[in-house]
Amino acid sequence: MQKNLLKTSETIIKVGLIGCGRISENHIKAILSFPKDCKLVAICDIRSKNLELTKNNLLNLNKQKNLKDQSLPQSFNEYQDLLDAVKNKSINIDLLIFCTPSGMHAEQVISASKLSLHSCSEKPMATRWEDGLRMVNACQEAKVHLFIVKQNRFNKTL
Repeated sequence: MQKNLLKTSETIIKVGLIGCGRISENHIKAILSFPKDCKLVAICDIRSKNLELTKNNLLNLNKQKNLKDQSLPQSFNEYQDLLDAVKNKSINIDLLIFCTPSGMHAEQVISASKLSLHSCSEKPMATRWEDGLRMVNACQEAKVHLFIVKQNRFNKTL
């Protein structure tokens, strides 16, 4: 069963962010820029310090943007725990954004696709051609979308 990511006036895309390192801040700012369209409902990082920094960053960004919803996303220290929460329906997520080390993207995206979750991966998509193909095939089979960040696509030199 395909989860539709097309937004209607009644839907908000629920986002989970995996990996709370430096690049995650860009994704958080983008999500907060569209409060009527999407909401960050989960953050995950193996480092507790990164989770705490991300929560503080979220509170500050919410204040700066005068957002009414000051609630913090649910935190997970392990990706598998987040997936288990999705499986058990204790959290509802439509899209996972992967800001993890490149070599982890393939397995993470494939496991997300098995739960009918759409994926957005930082570049590089994968570190091996075969892993990239496995990601694409898994998402096609699950009928979910796979997005790869290409923030420089409009750069004139490229």
